[in-house]
Formats: sequence, structure tokens, C-alpha cells
Amino acid sequence: MRTSTNAERTMLPSRAVSLRTKGGCRRSRTGWGDRGHRVAVSNINVFSMKYSPRRQRNVNTHRVILGSFLVAVVLLSVLCTGAFAAQARILSATAYTPTNCGRIADWDWIRQPGAKARWTFSGPEVNSANQSNLYVLFRGLVTNGVDGGSGYAVTLKLLGGAMPLVTWNPYRPLSPTNSQGVGYEVLGRSSAMSTSVRTKFANGGYVIELAYPNWSPTGHHVAVNRDSFKIGCLK
Repeated sequence: MRTSTNAERTMLPSRAVSLRTKGGCRRSRTGWGDRGHRVAVSNINVFSMKYSPRRQRNVNTHRVILGSFLVAVVLLSVLCTGAFAAQARILSATAYTPTNCGRIADWDWIRQPGAKARWTFSGPEVNSANQSNLYVLFRGLVTNGVDGGSGYAVTLKLLGGAMPLVTWNPYRPLSPTNSQGVGYEVLGRSSAMSTSVRTKFANGGYVIELAYPNWSPTGHHVAVNRDSFKIGCLK
């Protein structure tokens, strides 16, 4: 029976080695490995364990293929998410027509009987949006009368009162004294358009009209421009 040399013992792989004694009993010699894995020294020729370039090339090739596959999966997931995720959009009016309004510093004041303004939107643009997520957005000026004060707001009555739009004025303090335009700006939005409101909007030619005094309190004055009404949606 061939016995191992000191050199062979030194070059054994990193597993526990079982050495046979003359009496046939086994004694365990543990190096860096686990005691649960035993290898008979007489059955191993460590000098025959050579590096195989072909085997290493195969391993590297498999790693490259797997890595490329994972990258492709990630890119496909990103592209699909971008393709199907709804994007926020703002639709602007394609036409704006003020009538009998007082024009002051690029604002049209709706403050007397017969004064009104109309915003017309593109039907195809509106119809291509997610119909359950259509909101009317508003930005304008509000005050309590001629040479009015600051901090006031109104509730607009749109589409014949079918779609109320509450405005909000962040300015404080509230004051009836002439503020010379300070504290006039308001913002607002409607609720999501219901099916009946969308039908009325479409039947009316996708037009939003604001006429004096279609708001409350009715004594307030409202100023608008082309960008006052927009539609927020998802596409």
C-alpha cells in the first residue's frame, strides 16, 4: 500500500482527511475543511489535479450567457413598465374668446352682466385620455369688488352648474381695503368628471364657459386669461 509523503499531505485539498493506521482504525486529521468530509489519501493523486483551460472557458461562457440574460430581463421589465404606465398630462385650450370683459394688465375681468369667456379644448386629446381621471384646473384672480381687497375666493359654477370648482386663496390677511392687486391670485380644481359631466362637456363641443356671475359669492369679481382653465389627466 502506497503511503503519502509530507509533500502530498501539505498539498491536500481543503477538506478533512482520514488517515488509516496499521491497525485499520481511522484517525481524523482536520486541515481547513469540515470533519464531515473524509478522503482516503491512498485514493488521491494530488499531482494529477491539473488546471483545465477548456473547463474554465466553459464556466466563463456560462457566466456571460447568464449575465446577459439577466440584463435583458431587467431592460425588458423597464421598457414594459414605461410602455404601460399612465403619464400625467395637462391639456391646454386650443381657443380662448373673452367677451365684454375689462382688460387690465393681460387679465380679462368678468365683472358686469354680459361679460364672459370661453375656452375650447381638443376633442381627440380629451377622448384619448383616461376618462375616469379628467379634472378641470383653474388659476385666476378674485377680489371683492372694484378696487377690491385681498384674500378672497369663489366657487365657480361650470357647465351650467353641473361641475362646481372651488378656488383657494392662500393669501392672508383677508382685507376689504384696496390692496392694488396684492392677494388676488387663486387656484382651484374640480372633482374628477363623472360620466354625465363628460357627456355634457363633449356635447357642448368641449367648451368651458365662465359668465358673470356664475360663481358664489356673486358680488365678487373674477379675472381670467387664456391659461386660466386647463385639463389635468392621465394618458
